[in-house]
Amino acid sequence: MARPTSADSAASNESPPRSRPSATEAGAATAAKLRVEARALFAERGFSGASLGEICSRVGIRKPSLYNHFSSKEALFLDLLQRAIDDWGKASPPPSTEGGPLREQLELHLRTLVGFAVERPHAAALCRVAVSQVGGALEGKVRDLLQGHRREYQKILEELFREAKNRGEVVDMDVNALVYSWLTFVDGVMSHQLFGYGRRRQEFLEHLDPMWKLYWRGISPDPTEVGL
Repeated sequence: MARPTSADSAASNESPPRSRPSATEAGAATAAKLRVEARALFAERGFSGASLGEICSRVGIRKPSLYNHFSSKEALFLDLLQRAIDDWGKASPPPSTEGGPLREQLELHLRTLVGFAVERPHAAALCRVAVSQVGGALEGKVRDLLQGHRREYQKILEELFREAKNRGEVVDMDVNALVYSWLTFVDGVMSHQLFGYGRRRQEFLEHLDPMWKLYWRGISPDPTEVGL
């Protein structure tokens, strides 16, 4: 039997050649890069100030290639906004009727909502742009998107506060009033997170704990349980 030569041994040790990514994989990678650069540019310059040309330049593709992934600048923005909302929902899922005491759930939900805005500034900035810097037909599409999520969230809250009221965890008052009290509180907190800057935002975060306690004291059947 012939002994294997050194050339045979070297050949056997060589790694098989890497296959090129498929067109589908390459397309998905390019779309992901476009999202990263577009998110940063929208956050930095707003919707009007961000150009598709610069987004493409940052990714290293020609502008016509972008249309293989997104039909327009508006479509790209809406895709990013939907993803930001979904990510925010995953990071801070709404409370559940089976999730334990309402007070603990609401406090955790509040802190994770705020935490996402702090840890994911580009996503938070995108939401800020969506609610303050778009107009025309895009404004209507953004409104429909946000209102759809709001309606779903409100339904969850209605069931949550109804169950909590039946268990005596909150004051005996109209469920809708309880829901809107929470929505008003959270809207105020998140508006400050989206539009506050620098030291003002930090000061706000330092007061989040007493603000939460004041809110809970207002809907608790036993206000003395909240230490301030």
